[in-house]
Amino acid sequence: RVIRTLDGSAKEVIFVTEAPWPISDREVVVMSRKHRDPKTGELVIDFHAIDDPSVTVGKGRVRIRAMSGRWGLFPVDGRHTRVTYSLKGDPGGYLPSSVTRTISRKIPLNTLLGLKDMVAGST
Repeated sequence: RVIRTLDGSAKEVIFVTEAPWPISDREVVVMSRKHRDPKTGELVIDFHAIDDPSVTVGKGRVRIRAMSGRWGLFPVDGRHTRVTYSLKGDPGGYLPSSVTRTISRKIPLNTLLGLKDMVAGST
């Protein structure tokens, strides 16, 4: 959910990740900024966690305080786009290392599959 738009290229957004019981859901407030190259059409979105005291932590959730990442969308031809995604962060709170490893492996794929579903639904 967008909390506020700061200008044409920067937004403050909150993301919530649902977790299976007994793990608490996670949420993160990020500042994102997009950059588009007008010559190539490449779009890069950089984001990082911020501490915004005006956004209260949701009931039963853990706030992620350390996270940064990048989306890259690079036109290949008229019908195809190469997408890159990188993410580094600390999920916060207590999580067993086995859970952290499993989640770390699933998040990138699930994120890209979600993007694919959103694109498919918009055509």
